[in-house]
Amino acid sequence: MWSHLLERRLTVLFGLAVVVNYPWERAQSSLYVLPDGAEVGWWMCAAASVADGLVVLLIFQIGRLVIGERDWYQE
Repeated sequence: MWSHLLERRLTVLFGLAVVVNYPWERAQSSLYVLPDGAEVGWWMCAAASVADGLVVLLIFQIGRLVIGERDWYQE
């Protein structure tokens, strides 16, 4: 039971992190210039958003390991 609940919460956390970070990545993409002068594509921003989501999951796991409780984020 606990494993399923944690898996669902982590999935929601990852999804929210990706959705929230995508507009941020698109907004700052105009600041970057690729070697051939092309624009940063939407897929590059999507990949960066997925990476951001993975970093959020890593931060969650580090918090769990440091605090030592499964539900450390609820308090």
